[in-house]
Amino acid sequence: MIGATIGLGAAIGPLLGGAVASSWGWESLFLINGAAALTIPAALAVLPRDEQTVGGGIDLVGGALLAAGVVGVLLASTEAGRSGWTSVGSLGGAALALTAFTALALEQ
Repeated sequence: MIGATIGLGAAIGPLLGGAVASSWGWESLFLINGAAALTIPAALAVLPRDEQTVGGGIDLVGGALLAAGVVGVLLASTEAGRSGWTSVGSLGGAALALTAFTALALEQ
């Protein structure tokens, strides 16, 4: 779970940060990080402290869905830069990302 979160953040973070910085200025990124930091005490109060380990193997389906979602996000943003957000490649990438991330969230 931690590895997936790090990978997803590394893939989507620069794209989202660039969009926010170009829309509201780079200073707004500090406000967003500050607001996120304020949630830490609440998360520490709610989240369990002890973690029980459960034996299991590598989640191949989850890894494939995560990879497909990241590819979709990157494809959509790349094609949007070339041909616009309404191009077939951009919409297809967005659809791939939405489908893959929804399936990943629903996977058990």
